[in-house]
Amino acid sequence: MKKEEQEKCQFIIHYYLADKSHSIDTFAKNSIEKDFLNIINAIKEVLNIDIKLKSNVPKNGGFVENLEIIVNSYPMVIGVAGYFVAKIEELIKYVFSGKYKDEKTKLEVEKIKLEIEKIKSENSNSTNKPIDELEQKLARPLSNYYTKIEKYEKIEAVGFGKTIKDEYRVDRKEFKNFILSDDKETNIDDEANIELISPVLKEGKYRWRGIYKGENIDFSMGDSKFKSDIISGRYDFGNGSFINCQLHITKIYDNFGNENKNRRIYRVAKVYETKRDNINSWSPTHKGILKKRAKFKEKSKPKGLFPDYE
Repeated sequence: MKKEEQEKCQFIIHYYLADKSHSIDTFAKNSIEKDFLNIINAIKEVLNIDIKLKSNVPKNGGFVENLEIIVNSYPMVIGVAGYFVAKIEELIKYVFSGKYKDEKTKLEVEKIKLEIEKIKSENSNSTNKPIDELEQKLARPLSNYYTKIEKYEKIEAVGFGKTIKDEYRVDRKEFKNFILSDDKETNIDDEANIELISPVLKEGKYRWRGIYKGENIDFSMGDSKFKSDIISGRYDFGNGSFINCQLHITKIYDNFGNENKNRRIYRVAKVYETKRDNINSWSPTHKGILKKRAKFKEKSKPKGLFPDYE
């Protein structure tokens, strides 16, 4: 078996400080770092690639956080880790400078994704998420990151790059461009499985109760067709029943970008499948049948490996 290939490159986060000092409050620094790592995790998830960070001794010059980006390759391919680590370093700079929204950058990121998928094609668990998901996943952690930096008045600007000479610099006046004004964010899980604890079997705006990813949740049922089928007795429902559905999860944030988990709002928009207990097989609803047909049509479309990039 071939040894896994690993490549590294240097990456700095350069905080320009108003008092020309070389120190940052530890609590503020740790809080800011948390959101930086959330952004890196979003990039890892969407690109489906293994990225690690290693911290080295910080340097003076304002305050320079000195990191190493580490990308692991795969045994069946030689020479790709060096290519990807350079692309990832460039992408991280684009993300923190806001350039990741540019159409040219989106096309380049999509090309990297396709190349990663080609390398990992022998892995049956390989996923290919839409590149638009990158922007969706980055919006909140970027907002949190720049919200916390803005509140720490000592920071005048922040730069990102391999070295100070080639860094992208974001000045304090630009921080507001990343900060979301809305304190709500809605995420959609189109493959949510919910075990029903308390289904509503009568008319009215009652909330259902179930277990989603190991947590008890109260949710509203927004699928009116499914709701009417329940009331008419089309489905044999009770405790221990399951639904596969499209679940909308609305998160509420405070002024510091921290989520209040006790105020999450759950709403089922579409029910795709049902089953009576863990033993029975899933039974599709009308919306579930339509979803499967749409997926089949999408898979049947011919696709080139690098459309529009050749």
